[in-house]
This record gives sequence, structure tokens and C-alpha cells, in this order.
Amino acid sequence: MTHLRYLLGFSLALVLGAGLGYPSSSTAAVIFADDFSSGDFSKSLGSATWGHATRVDVSGAQNIVGSSSAARFTFEGSSDLSRDAMSELRFDLGKIYPEVWLQYYLYVPSNYYHRDASGSDNNKMLRIWGQDYGDGEKVGLSTWEESAGTSRVMADWSLRGQAIGQKGDRYASFITSSDRGKWMKIRVHVAAARSTGDYGTIRVWKNDELVINNYQTVDNFHSGESHGYRYGYLLGWSNSGFNETTQLFIDGVTFATSVNDLDGGADVKAPPMPPEIQVN
Repeated sequence: MTHLRYLLGFSLALVLGAGLGYPSSSTAAVIFADDFSSGDFSKSLGSATWGHATRVDVSGAQNIVGSSSAARFTFEGSSDLSRDAMSELRFDLGKIYPEVWLQYYLYVPSNYYHRDASGSDNNKMLRIWGQDYGDGEKVGLSTWEESAGTSRVMADWSLRGQAIGQKGDRYASFITSSDRGKWMKIRVHVAAARSTGDYGTIRVWKNDELVINNYQTVDNFHSGESHGYRYGYLLGWSNSGFNETTQLFIDGVTFATSVNDLDGGADVKAPPMPPEIQVN
């Protein structure tokens, strides 16, 4: 039965362009999932919900999973190279999780062009934290201008005493000319550091290829924080801005505590996380 559920899930959606189902809400490892078939951001699973949406709506212009809808992120265009843009969808997972797997599909429009702005040209892709936005254990991803309008992706976190920023791996060919006008599958794995002698993780897959591999290298443990993740947002502030109004779409979002609740099954590209030892 489990095998059938996966067979009729996301993987078939990617092949046929129309998803036939999500993991059941009775599956404890699934925190939250949405194919935007409700036509808005009202979907919830237990206490997990979407939060504030800024310049984001649900549209039928593009979709790949479930119904004929996806979340549309609109970044206003400007010829002014110093003008930024903004489009952001927040989420609340309902409680703190020491480890989170996130998967979604990202549509890159044909007019996507990551410009070299007059100032910084990094654009937020993901931020996730435990209790407060200012948490030192907050981690994320950003895209940066690479060449000829393409984007590299980099892992962000805060070393103790420093602000969040580019600290981890980078991958140059994240959004290239061949990605324009297409959907890509994104998978992210984050795990919090558990002590001063332990390190957290942030890893990223593009179309099932591991492209960011900061596995147990994120040194951002803060003794006064929650050592896990609850809040965050998808996409967000664009420091580069865009020459033209640019609309990216996200569909088939799943947050889970186990990779086994994402299509494709077990992660074979890195060793499993070590067991957490309980000391009474």
C-alpha cells in the first residue's frame, strides 16, 4: 500500500504533469503539504499552515502537481539597477522540528534574468528558523548572479557572532538558460546542531542531483535557542531586482521529518544522521 501511494504521488506527477495525490495526513512524518488546489493559502495540516503572503497569489497559469493551480510569485520589474523587488510566502510548521525535509517544484519563466545590480545581487530563496527571525541558528539559501543572467545558489547561515550570509557550498549552474521556461524539482534537507561539538546540515538537490552538500558542517549552535525549525519563507527579497516583471511559480510543496515521505524514497547520497543519544 505504501509503495502504491508513492507510485501515484509526486513522481508520477513529474512525469505526466499532473499529480494524483499527496501522502496521507495520517502519515506522521509529513508535517505539511499543499498542491494549491484550494485556490488560496488556507491549507493546513494539524497546526502547520501558510503564513503571510507578499506579492504571492494562487494562479492557474502554470502547474505541475495536483490541480491546475500553483503559487505565483510576482517580482515587479524596473530599469533602475538600484531598485530591489520582493515576493515571499511564509510558513509555520506548528512546532519545532530538529530536522526538516522540504520538497517543491519551481517554475522558471522564459524572461528570467538575474541581473548584476549596482549593489548586492543576492536574492533570497529560503529562510528557516526556530522561534524568532533573529535566531542565530537560522539557515537558508540565496541565489547570486553568475553570468549572462544565470544564477548560482549558495548556503547561508550565521557563524557565532556573525550575521547570516554565504558560509557554505555554492553551485554555479542552478538556474541556467536551459532552465528557463521549465519546472525544476527542489529538495532541501536541514538539521540543527545539537551541541557545541556538533554541526548542523543543509543540503540541496536540483532535479535529484545533490548540488549543495553541507552535511554536518553548519557551525551555528547557540545555547539559548531551540535547535530546530518551525518558521520560514519561500523566495523573498530580491536585491538584484529584475528588468522585467518576473513571475516564478511553486507547486507540490511538502515538509516532512523523513525523506521517505518525499517521492524517490531513501536518500542514498550521504550517510544517515547519527542517532540522538538521550541522557537521563
